[in-house]
Amino acid sequence: MPMLEKLGRAILKIFFREIVIEGPDRLPAHGPVIFTPNHPNLLIDPLLIWFLAPSRRIRFVAKAALFDIPILGWIMRRLRTVPVTRRMDAAGQVDYTVFFATCVETLAGGDSLVIFPEGRSLPQPTMAPLRTGPARIFFLAHEKGVKANIVPVGLNYEHGAVFRSSVLVSVAAPIDTRTFERTHGASPAEAVRDLTGEIGRSLEHHLFQAETFRDRKLMLLVERLYAGEATGGWAERVPRLKEFERGLTRLRKSHPKEIENLRRLLASYERLSAAYSIEEGVDRGEGRGGVRSTVIGVGGMLVAGLGWLINWVPYRACALLVKRTGLNRADAATYKIVYSSVLFPLAYLAEGALIEHWAGWTATALFAVTVGPLTYFTLRFFEWRGEIAGRSRKASAWFTGPLGRHAARRLSQLRERIVAEVERLAAHLEPETDAEKG
Repeated sequence: MPMLEKLGRAILKIFFREIVIEGPDRLPAHGPVIFTPNHPNLLIDPLLIWFLAPSRRIRFVAKAALFDIPILGWIMRRLRTVPVTRRMDAAGQVDYTVFFATCVETLAGGDSLVIFPEGRSLPQPTMAPLRTGPARIFFLAHEKGVKANIVPVGLNYEHGAVFRSSVLVSVAAPIDTRTFERTHGASPAEAVRDLTGEIGRSLEHHLFQAETFRDRKLMLLVERLYAGEATGGWAERVPRLKEFERGLTRLRKSHPKEIENLRRLLASYERLSAAYSIEEGVDRGEGRGGVRSTVIGVGGMLVAGLGWLINWVPYRACALLVKRTGLNRADAATYKIVYSSVLFPLAYLAEGALIEHWAGWTATALFAVTVGPLTYFTLRFFEWRGEIAGRSRKASAWFTGPLGRHAARRLSQLRERIVAEVERLAAHLEPETDAEKG
């Protein structure tokens, strides 16, 4: 099992450019924990918990149907995953007695449990209504004298299915369950319902959400435009996006026309930016480094070009398989990792065999030793090239003729109008109450 955990962490480090853990000090020092993350990204979500608590013994709860999938079922059994048959998957009534008993035994033995209160992974930018499973498990354990902490975990993906994007794992403080424990003695159903609601409120406080993917995309854009050079990385952006989310929610009913006008301005900015390939955020200056960057770029391109050739076939095959399968947002990232875990090693074996045939065992051994570092260098090099291109893309628009200069001026004007509209809307906001702040 430790080997599988290390492999899972290594895969995620390759898939994501940045994994930031926020608030790990909030985790209880001792005792079992019921982790209750949101669930937007199928099998990627549980893997991230290994980054959160690598020293804890953790068991996951997963739908029983996954155990029938070859290889994956074997892995889940090795990880001692707890199967659950959901009502939506069953033909009739479901007896959860064994499932709940297994979960309580897990906590009683000192292990922690990861259960997704939404009940399933959904391709949507907001949480689904929560199920009562985590609360029921907590009270069943409490009745047996097992003191478990409930810790909600917000998984904030920049672009969940996009290779080399970022994710912020935000750990909430353990829920204070004393009030719910007192209520449970007189009204168990009410206590379960209220504790489930508290889990939901805690999760919402640690998540950036939007009603639609379109709203989410526009909020990402307005935050970049408004923040300017202070945009920063994904971990710095999420708190600001949360502020935009709260403001939009509060203003949607009171100022619908102004919100719709802001949407139109953002949509115009987005279309114009895409049409002229101009940086959609803020100009951070032209390419930096001058001759040094050019020399590094040329030398790096020679090496990265070889890495690109080695990895092109499995990369394109993986993308084609995901596209042909027609996966939704919740499944795409998981299957990219699954397909890549098979296709890339097979491609390296085939390429190694060809090298041996053409150049002998010495060249094959050299290939085997360098293919990993070369692939990693290629990833980082093209990310670096992308950052350089992003910094210079806006400036380059000024040299595309009158149309390009007009587009750049129009974008600058639109940005000023968007920032002014955001500030005007912000002036209408009353100070948040303690309840709204969470």
